[in-house]
Amino acid sequence: LKQETRHHRSCVLVYNMGNTFDNMSTDTARSSKENSGGTTLLLIDVQNDFHPGGSLAIPTANEDADRIASLIRNNMSSIDRIIATLDSHRKLHIAHPAFWVGEDGKNPSPFTIIASDEVESGKWKPREDLKVPSTELDTVIFEKAKDVIREDGSIDLLKYCIEYTRALEKKGRFQLCIWPEHCIVGTEGHCVVPTVYSAIDRGSLCSPHCIQRHR
Repeated sequence: LKQETRHHRSCVLVYNMGNTFDNMSTDTARSSKENSGGTTLLLIDVQNDFHPGGSLAIPTANEDADRIASLIRNNMSSIDRIIATLDSHRKLHIAHPAFWVGEDGKNPSPFTIIASDEVESGKWKPREDLKVPSTELDTVIFEKAKDVIREDGSIDLLKYCIEYTRALEKKGRFQLCIWPEHCIVGTEGHCVVPTVYSAIDRGSLCSPHCIQRHR
């Protein structure tokens, strides 16, 4: 990994086994491709909802987008693959307000922290009318999967939420934070910010490079 640029939410990772774009000549770029399999530009969650006007905006994100777009436009001949990840949620995501109900019957406000003991005590609980099939559960990542699946194949959401919040807290680094609704699939906020999308789109017309988008 030769070049890494991070600024708040937007993230760019440039994987290259040779040199960085800053000092890469045409001959060096060609040699690097032949010897290493090429260069991949990984764009992490460069989406509208994280930019000014979005529901979870970073004030300086537009400047990040301009730099990313410039990097793409100025280096398309050296980039073999662009992968753009997409933060992807549904409205009733566990970290969205509408998923939860408090003792007063109200949803939590954005940026509320919900601890596992608060779920166990009943201070916060998942909506009782939610029904989630076990196919929605990643049994590879979620170690306690078998403990939260009912006989009918649905997920016991209360048990799931207790285990989920415990797992977040296990290493002492995280607790569940309730975020404003963001990056909901099918909405404008889920899309790649236009500045960067335009640069990717133009680049794809100029070269046969592989453009990938991942949720």
